[in-house]
Amino acid sequence: AAAGPGQQVNPNDTVLKALDDIMWVQKLSDIADVDKVAYTSLPPTHIPNRTAPGAGNPVIIRAYTFIPKKMDRSKKQPLLVLAHQGLHGNVSSVELAHVIREIMEQGYAVIAPDYRGSTGYGQGFYNLVDYGGREVDDMLAGKAWMLEKYSFLDPNRVGAIGWSHGGLITLMQILAHPDAGYAVA
Repeated sequence: AAAGPGQQVNPNDTVLKALDDIMWVQKLSDIADVDKVAYTSLPPTHIPNRTAPGAGNPVIIRAYTFIPKKMDRSKKQPLLVLAHQGLHGNVSSVELAHVIREIMEQGYAVIAPDYRGSTGYGQGFYNLVDYGGREVDDMLAGKAWMLEKYSFLDPNRVGAIGWSHGGLITLMQILAHPDAGYAVA
């Protein structure tokens, strides 16, 4: 659940996330083009003060993109959308680098969003969690961003993958938009 009264996000989370950004490049740049991108997703469903400045604005989502260096960009290629585990987790190189490496070796491009509620982006972003709601929209917006940005990605060969809370998000994506998917509890 979102941080309630008296619950605070660890102030070191943003520093740890910045270090993890570097670690992604260190761990995977030998086999993948690694980037961190930002795109917009739908506004929050629950806005405590609907008259506050910025209420109803789109939410900025940050995501990691991984494209295998060996990928033939002259042909249409598959894409996976990876939902990280943990309701208030994030796309962590400690937890996911080995998974992304395996996916790269199999020839998939990947986008791995830090959907709303993820740690590493401050208290406001943490509090936007919408358990199985707008997080799904954040993932779908990431898929759309990748397909728009990279013309060599095949919109007919897109899958979703995740486990634990990421499995929930994956299943919700599949129910709303029946792409291929794999969820692990």
